[in-house]
Amino acid sequence: MIGRIPLLTAAEEITLATAVQDWKTHPNGPDACPKPIRRRGIRARERMTSANLRLVVSVAKKQTSNGAQFGLSLLDLIQEGSIGLMRGVEKFDPARGYKLSTYAYWWIRQGISRAIGTAIGGNYGIKIPENAQAVAKRVRLLREEYKAKHGLLPSLEWIADQLKMKLEPLRMTLESVARARTVSIDQVSNNGEGSALLDLIADPNSELKIELDLELAAQALNCIPSESREIIERNVCGDEPLIAVGRDLGVSKETIRKRKVKALNQLRMQMSDQLVG
Repeated sequence: MIGRIPLLTAAEEITLATAVQDWKTHPNGPDACPKPIRRRGIRARERMTSANLRLVVSVAKKQTSNGAQFGLSLLDLIQEGSIGLMRGVEKFDPARGYKLSTYAYWWIRQGISRAIGTAIGGNYGIKIPENAQAVAKRVRLLREEYKAKHGLLPSLEWIADQLKMKLEPLRMTLESVARARTVSIDQVSNNGEGSALLDLIADPNSELKIELDLELAAQALNCIPSESREIIERNVCGDEPLIAVGRDLGVSKETIRKRKVKALNQLRMQMSDQLVG
């Protein structure tokens, strides 16, 4: 049934996303905006969501073994991933330069990982000190305020000045939070498929807001080499067979596998660099 739903063209994606944004960002609010705008937005959201459900199924299947350890069925994971997909559709802005499937992928993974985290009681076995969590929360708020005002993220030096902290202690605190988040997800992820993407953005108990992390992920994807980005967008986010990606790039199955590992490491490092300033 899902496989019969046609994929969206780039032009359709932009048109539908614009309708969703016109609805969700209306000055009167999404519930009080004119009914025609609201109806168009809801219809557009539904079409964008249904056209990407196959991605939800694909991502959920890769996490089946993780979910099963804590009593979650494949259908449970698909349901949680679908909620994440809908949230991603509502947040998607085509003007940022990346495809919906790339952006929605992060939200789907976040929804599924949050369900797994909730199933195991939110205890990953690694505790982030309360003072470090408080600093991370203040950093997140400062970044959000600065970005809302200036359209870009502030430097770590500026944040340290605002918090009246020395730069190096602040950097070490944020690095400790990043390391704890990385290890925590790795502990419950045993499939070895793309966990490097998940570990920096999907800790359900993190004080760092998921919307900000997703923007960092998208920014990081734009900062890595073009071939690495293509591999991640097509194979990881788009679920295209790795061998097909390798064939288009003119390399063997083993070579493309190694390049995928390298690409994921590049993305992970880029996200970590952005996370700590």
